[in-house]
Amino acid sequence: NMLPTFTYSGNTIEVIRPDDRTPDMAPMDFPDEFSAMTVLETLLEDPNNAEGMRDLLAEAELATPVERVSGYDLVYALAPYISNGDFLFLEHDVLVAAGTATSPASEEEPVAEEAAEPVEEKRVPLDELEILSITFKSDHNLLKDNSTDWTTSGSRFPKPEWTHDGKNNHPITHTMDKEIELDVEIEAGPPDGEAQNGKLVGKNPDIFEAEKEDHFSAGAKMLQGLSSTGKLEKKVSKISSKRIKWKLKLDVDGTARGNRSGGHTVYLTYDTPRDEGEMEDGVTVKRMEKAIEWVGGAGTLEPHDIVDHLFGKYRGYILGFRFLTQSQQDYLKKNPEKKAELEKAGFAAYMKSDQGGSWPLTEDNDWGGECQAMVRSIRGVLMQAGVPGKAETKYVNANANDPYTPLIKDGGTQCKGPNPRGIYALADRLVEKDEEYDDTSGIGWNNYEAYLRYEHDGRVGWLGGGIGRLPETQNPLNVFYGLAELERVYDAGEVKLKVVELWKYREHDWGTWQDPGLGAP
Repeated sequence: NMLPTFTYSGNTIEVIRPDDRTPDMAPMDFPDEFSAMTVLETLLEDPNNAEGMRDLLAEAELATPVERVSGYDLVYALAPYISNGDFLFLEHDVLVAAGTATSPASEEEPVAEEAAEPVEEKRVPLDELEILSITFKSDHNLLKDNSTDWTTSGSRFPKPEWTHDGKNNHPITHTMDKEIELDVEIEAGPPDGEAQNGKLVGKNPDIFEAEKEDHFSAGAKMLQGLSSTGKLEKKVSKISSKRIKWKLKLDVDGTARGNRSGGHTVYLTYDTPRDEGEMEDGVTVKRMEKAIEWVGGAGTLEPHDIVDHLFGKYRGYILGFRFLTQSQQDYLKKNPEKKAELEKAGFAAYMKSDQGGSWPLTEDNDWGGECQAMVRSIRGVLMQAGVPGKAETKYVNANANDPYTPLIKDGGTQCKGPNPRGIYALADRLVEKDEEYDDTSGIGWNNYEAYLRYEHDGRVGWLGGGIGRLPETQNPLNVFYGLAELERVYDAGEVKLKVVELWKYREHDWGTWQDPGLGAP
């Protein structure tokens, strides 16, 4: 058989019939057996073009770079890609077909042309998966992005909580012992991948395991309402940086593995955080971090025990800087910036709304604060973590006209008595009638004692700031030494307080006291 003629000019190869040769064509003859890649490299003198022809040969299922083929077979393999003409051009990896290469014919024995076999269209598998976004539907949707101060400034984290481009990766709050539910946006590929049925599977053993059946095709798709088959841990805690593995399990193409979403951070609360309009209410990252730390640290889910644990965070109430221990006062003298920090936060009353109310006290609990500040801060922690039960701040004082009957109010007021000019106060330690006391005496003269009245599951507890839980039948006034009527006296320019009347609580027979609100609707 006669070999076809190859002519080379620049970057173009022409495969022509032998009879169509012209005198100006420089023939390049090859043996009947040769390496396909050797021919291409010789003709093209360009690795890029050689690589393109190699791909073409592989697609024609004719040869690999090391297989030896005949010139006839080479042209025959390329024939299906050529139509309506005489020439085959390969230029810079672009195949431009404008002719039909025919098998070479012998001058002695003509060979009939064979029709090219039709190229079977190959199916493209759907084997690519990209997770685009995650939206947590079971998130409380209350968390603000403020992690720098104790106020409720900041904005709620936007949806979706996670995106593959790194722009969103936000924490969520979620009730413990509940299933996570989320929406996931995916993109399957390649673009010409074959559509088919299957299921999307997501898995992280700590937070989420679910799958959802659907019909999948190339392109973006939102799958809604994936609910985890298991519940989150039954514990108030923080779950950090958990990644969910994703894959498609397809009926035809098997498994297509995608990228992981996350790491996801989940604050596990007892229940949904509550907001009753107090200064300490409102969910932020900084507040949630402290609430999870304190409530989770209780090591129990019994609500009354959690409340007791929180009151244990404070050693005793402090009415001002002069009531601090000597070592604390010495420290503040050496570190005036700390004193300035405490003053800015509102020590010891912690009533500044622009500082977050009593929340700064949870950071400086070793320094202490007023009883009402302690109670308010603990109530705020309970609200933040969604601990069940009714938590109310109550203020208890007395009137000297009926000194042994507690007056329970929702706000702090001064004690009163029969003398409109008299000063009435609750003494927190031993005092005596007709004695005078100055600032160095260490006596705390109180307008009230602040309590957290906490009710859950039919049980009521009264817990005082710096005191803790009272016995169930103890009168809440009976934490003071007594109610005193005072007058100011002046001794060498120094102001003192003289006790002119005293009702001693420690010597009173209180009997059994019952919460007046117990059982009330």
